[in-house]
Amino acid sequence: MKQLLATFLTTGSILFSTAYAHAAVSNSTAAELACHRIERLILLKKANPGFQNLIQSVSVEALPPAGPGKPAFKTTTIQQADPGKRGPELEIILDEKGRALTANEFPGTAAQAPFKWPKLDPLTLLEKALHYIEDNSKKTEVTPFSAKLRSISIKPGSVNGTAVAKVEVTSFDSPQKLVLTVSADEGKVLKSSVEN
Repeated sequence: MKQLLATFLTTGSILFSTAYAHAAVSNSTAAELACHRIERLILLKKANPGFQNLIQSVSVEALPPAGPGKPAFKTTTIQQADPGKRGPELEIILDEKGRALTANEFPGTAAQAPFKWPKLDPLTLLEKALHYIEDNSKKTEVTPFSAKLRSISIKPGSVNGTAVAKVEVTSFDSPQKLVLTVSADEGKVLKSSVEN
């Protein structure tokens, strides 16, 4: 009986720790940590600088639980491309705590005339938007875009003649999207709205 109970407790604790470990970080945190990893890879000259200066989007996919230290998230970062083309991609696999395990680049066709951001690069602007989402994750309108973020994308915009970044966030848990207007010079979120 003692051996059966010990086996049951051991199995239960392994299952519990695996489930808990898989949920250690949210999808938005995984995306934000992937952005940090991209910066590091570029600094080490192990990734194309276009993933910082020409980034268009980051998508996140939660992988089936495999245990501590195993793949838990797949992030895919895509550079700007011309209409009808797909830009170069960078796939980063992270564990349940958001630590990068692997990074692989895939070829694509970069935009011939990409948008040039005035001050902050688009990767930094996406990171600022992700920090906003994480800092406001308890707010009802933001929660689905933190816990179950599907993708975050950036494009240039203008408000009263001032350059801004328009950031759109999609979620696995909502048919709507979170739209953030971010100052292109400071990275400050100026406006947040949930839209259809």
